[in-house]
Amino acid sequence: MNNKLLIYSDCPIYGGCENLITNLLNSFELNNSYNIVFVYRYSKIYDNEFKRLNNKLGKVILNPIILPIFDSDYYLFIQKKMTKNIYRLKILINKISLFSGFSLLYILVYSFYLILKLKPNLIHINNGGYPASFSARIFSFVAGLLKKPVVMTINNLAQMQNNKFEKYYDYLISNSVNYFVTASRYASNILKKNRSFENSKFDVIPNSVFPFNSKSKLHEYKSVINFGCVGLLTHRKGFNIAIEAVALLKNKYSNFHLYIFGEGEELINLNNLINQYLLTEFVTLCGFVEDKNEIYGSIDVLVCPSLMNEDMPYVIIEASANKIPCIGSNVAGIPEVIGLDGGFVFEANDFIMLANHMEKYLHKNNLYVNQGMAAYSNYLDIFTVDSVISRYIRLYDGLLLN
Repeated sequence: MNNKLLIYSDCPIYGGCENLITNLLNSFELNNSYNIVFVYRYSKIYDNEFKRLNNKLGKVILNPIILPIFDSDYYLFIQKKMTKNIYRLKILINKISLFSGFSLLYILVYSFYLILKLKPNLIHINNGGYPASFSARIFSFVAGLLKKPVVMTINNLAQMQNNKFEKYYDYLISNSVNYFVTASRYASNILKKNRSFENSKFDVIPNSVFPFNSKSKLHEYKSVINFGCVGLLTHRKGFNIAIEAVALLKNKYSNFHLYIFGEGEELINLNNLINQYLLTEFVTLCGFVEDKNEIYGSIDVLVCPSLMNEDMPYVIIEASANKIPCIGSNVAGIPEVIGLDGGFVFEANDFIMLANHMEKYLHKNNLYVNQGMAAYSNYLDIFTVDSVISRYIRLYDGLLLN
């Protein structure tokens, strides 16, 4: 009889951090090795996207739960699906819930109840960053008290400890978690530095994506190069830097275009920047596009100008799987994904350096083809779902064996 694996996630939206969930739940190899139950915070915005992307899960057991803090409200607010007054009211309720101790007591008791009821042999917690999710840390603490092996994936860069209480809190979490997993070596080093966890408890397992064919690349040398940015329109993604780079290039070249896919609170600012530099013929804000084939079928070179709070963006791996090179900022694990020949790296916020790299593709029409093939080779060597899931299974098996 297979061991039971409980996967836990408390994320406000089914976004980039949840790609790992999709890969784990849909893995044929993992489902053959373990009986999987997925416990996640229920919200309509999360549940709808989860079910859209995971509609053939077979024997995976789903266990949505209700938690007292309204983490998804911010995303409803920026999408104008919630009024400012209701948003402020829910923020107040969150603060009262936290400072009164109600949230702590509720999550603590509920965590004991869930683990005792579901009886998992192993627990994998998917955490956005660190400290990130309050309930994820409580769940790991309770799992440790109940002598359950725990793996915690950290999908973003860890913040520094703010006070002595956090140092003690981290001590409790460290004693409960057997392995902290990050996607990049950079994120692993930051976690060690900022939170002082034991070095022996770290593993680096890269992000991965299932392959999909966005278009048939005929390796024709193109007269127009299409650049693309993909992601939430928020400040940390640095899409304004890409627009600034286009503004430098527009007076010298006309054989390129920048497409920006996504929605978010920076939409108005980005649109204003486009109008300010008279770039409507060079930049298109495409909004949210559900079909990834449409996104990657539209671009020749990905631009990832992130400023902060990243680890290993999935969009670069998706681009690599479609033979698309990337120009990425020197932030966290981005250079690790691009590798030596899969594109170019520039310093964050340096739109002049970004423009210089974009210009290289306008001079050499075969450059994006050659780099795209190198990126694809890198994807096959490191970032396929099968190879990554195999590493997680070895980690799980080792924990249970010990």
